[in-house]
Amino acid sequence: MTKLSIIEVIQSSSKKEVATANPFVGLVSILLFGLALYLLPKIYTDEIFDGSKAMLALCAIVVLASPFFIFGTLISTCQLFIRKFPRVYNNNLLVLSNLAHRFLSYRTILYVVSLMVSLGVFLIGVGYTIHKNTVTFNDLERPYDFMFVEDGIYNHVSPDEMREVIEDSGGKIEKYAVLEYLSLPIYKMKDGKVKTGERTYFNGVLVSERNYNKHMAANKDVKQGYMLDVFLDGGEIQTKPAEDVMFLMNKKSVQSPGTSFDEANITMSSSDFFRQVDPADVFTVSKDRIQSDMAQFANLEYTNAYSTYHIYVVDDADYEMIRRKSGYPDTSKYHLINLASGDKNKIFAEMLRTLREANHADESIWKDKTFLGGPKNERTLLEAYRPFSKAEKVEIDVQINGVFYFSMAFLGALLLISSSIVLFYKIVTDIAEETQRITILRKIGITNREMTQNLTKQLKLIFSVPAIFGVAMALYYIALVNTNYSKIHYTMLQALYVVAVYLFLQVLFYFGLKRKYLSSLND
Repeated sequence: MTKLSIIEVIQSSSKKEVATANPFVGLVSILLFGLALYLLPKIYTDEIFDGSKAMLALCAIVVLASPFFIFGTLISTCQLFIRKFPRVYNNNLLVLSNLAHRFLSYRTILYVVSLMVSLGVFLIGVGYTIHKNTVTFNDLERPYDFMFVEDGIYNHVSPDEMREVIEDSGGKIEKYAVLEYLSLPIYKMKDGKVKTGERTYFNGVLVSERNYNKHMAANKDVKQGYMLDVFLDGGEIQTKPAEDVMFLMNKKSVQSPGTSFDEANITMSSSDFFRQVDPADVFTVSKDRIQSDMAQFANLEYTNAYSTYHIYVVDDADYEMIRRKSGYPDTSKYHLINLASGDKNKIFAEMLRTLREANHADESIWKDKTFLGGPKNERTLLEAYRPFSKAEKVEIDVQINGVFYFSMAFLGALLLISSSIVLFYKIVTDIAEETQRITILRKIGITNREMTQNLTKQLKLIFSVPAIFGVAMALYYIALVNTNYSKIHYTMLQALYVVAVYLFLQVLFYFGLKRKYLSSLND
């Protein structure tokens, strides 16, 4: 209003907008969009730019903003290529010219609708995947029925004692495996900077080559001075080691860097670190001597005392040297049990009772089935060493995932319904303008049949472009957040089911909208 004269405002209804989309802007937007899509997962997994948060944020912004410019210039950009095929171009000249105007004037609506569709499908897809695959994911992440961790202080029960407890409870053991390991403070160094170990709380897990091969029935050969980083199959995966790994061997040096450094995710220069820690007390393996692998060596569990996401396998000679220098009198052990038969709930209750007695704990300990952390003290550490039962985890996950899925599905459904309603009312409110355009075209000889064909093509593109684009972006986002997980193919399969249902409903909605649209124009 402030930029136009009164006469121009009065005459605005009789003037037609002229599409002035710049194809160059469209081409640049498409190129930037494609480049950002390519770079985003690589930065996310630290393959390039060292996982720079600034580059990650920049690519995310480009992925989010580019579609706004792409929608506005989509038809004008496509015309550049369609012109190379004169017959196709001439046969669709009327449709293309009208769509160029429509997409430019609709670009905000198309952009918002595509965002709503992508977020809606993403929420429903992720929620449905987690809920549907609760049992499958538990089987992948937890190959053993029971697991408990024994270290120098907690859960001192021998395999023979636990076997007796299980058999007295009516259970028959199929497999009882014990994996010995060293739990040592771990630090990582990159570009002259030293930072705390993974997940800030945990020590690193070191396993000897001999024990690992025996446990996994494998034949891995880890050379002296090298390391095999084994991620738990079903959990996170590592594409390429990006940091040197350091284990602090001498128990007397454990507190040298300071308590705050051990328990907080901070970074210090390597020179400052080695001024406080004797280099002879550190077992260092450079990133070019670290190989990655995946295996189901334990159940996927974590508390504020330990994590089983991955282990480091070293040569037997290195392992013995580290154990000798570490000053720790006892090694830690994963106790891993599979049953051939028996009441798992009854057996697990007896295991809890036996381990409580071994820890001189009362009945109040381990009542909380979902305890994961808390301030470190004697009680919370004992709570952190609670045994794990796969059956119990499945039961808990089914309850939690059911509520999670309902919430995600409800919100996602609202977004999808809203996106359809927004587009529907935008198209319906433009019927008066479209009627004027039809009247003009009839005067130059366009038949009703040709008019219906042109209108159907326009409606089909306006309706399908944001839906297809939104679905594609939802699948991209689902794949992106699962890039670093070995079970990504399960996630994508379930997400495709959600997409198929959504597209089917959209097709039904399209035919209903088409009938309403053409009927209103005929009237």
